[in-house]
Amino acid sequence: MDGNVPKIVIDARQGFNHLKITKIADQNIIDFFAAPQKIDTSFLQNAFLKTLEETEKRVIDLTKDALKIYTLPADLKSSSINEEHSVYKNSPIHKLKFSNPITIGEEEFIVGKFIPFREDISSIIIQKSNNRPLPLEGGGHKNELVTAFNFKTLESEFFLGNHRIIGTFTLTEDYKKEELIFSFQKQKSWLKFGDEFLPIFKQIVTLQNEKVGLVVYLKSGVYLPNQNL
Repeated sequence: MDGNVPKIVIDARQGFNHLKITKIADQNIIDFFAAPQKIDTSFLQNAFLKTLEETEKRVIDLTKDALKIYTLPADLKSSSINEEHSVYKNSPIHKLKFSNPITIGEEEFIVGKFIPFREDISSIIIQKSNNRPLPLEGGGHKNELVTAFNFKTLESEFFLGNHRIIGTFTLTEDYKKEELIFSFQKQKSWLKFGDEFLPIFKQIVTLQNEKVGLVVYLKSGVYLPNQNL
């Protein structure tokens, strides 16, 4: 075949009597890479789309008859105390790495890239069981979007009481890069002990004497000996 002939992909999901060119709105899908994967109740696949000027990567949601670009949820909130929407809602997903998901306990997380509307492409973590990103509460009750895990806290297990503590890298609502730790069991950054809540922590640090401490969200440090951290 002539290499200059434009590529197309045929949608045969409804059978060979109903073939059609695979497109989303006015963009033709010209190739898929890797097989489709089921994430929660959705079937997703990495694809190349042809625009007027160039080819771009997007993740396609194959679940319904009308194909659509897979995005972060429309109901993503900026805060835990009001209904204000996140600046990252509906942001398109650039690609997902379905192979080698990150496993923590019985949960699996997919690593990917998404496109914030005002910034460059950023990493993202999608929880496989619910097909959603992982927002955590930071300072001022503002949510921060988890973009990656701190692998030090995956390779070694850290506990604060009964809470397994996981370190993350995050993106704030004003596009700043931060760090937070959270309780894997509760999926929350606020940890309750008795009738009180501990402050939000940024990261786990290993001290020179090899005991482990936590750095509190507000720059003052607190030291918690590793008794189960």
